Amino acid sequence: MQIEIHLDPDSKDQFSETEEGNSPHHQFSLKSFIDITKKLKLDLLLRYVDNLPNQNIPNYTTMDAQISYKIMKNFEFSIVGQNLFDDLHPEFSPEITVLSPSGSEIERSIYAKLTWEL
Repeated sequence: MQIEIHLDPDSKDQFSETEEGNSPHHQFSLKSFIDITKKLKLDLLLRYVDNLPNQNIPNYTTMDAQISYKIMKNFEFSIVGQNLFDDLHPEFSPEITVLSPSGSEIERSIYAKLTWEL
């Protein structure tokens, strides 16, 4: 993504030109959905986001993973891991986003879930 903002000389806009460094130039994601068996599946998401120079946010790569087991027709158990490559990593400046408990950094998380569909 390449953003170039040019203001008219008589513009009173004080914020638009700073937006150029608030978006990554490069980013990509790769998703994989694998049915290991009829009851067991593995979903993976790999993401890369380039640095945000105006916010002093470095580039990062992260992975989310979910392994699910279908216990019965309408009932599934899953273990999910998010942001698996780092304990913490910044994604946005504190001035731009609502702060999480750890400040502006996104934490690694691992949890289990049960899904029941009607």
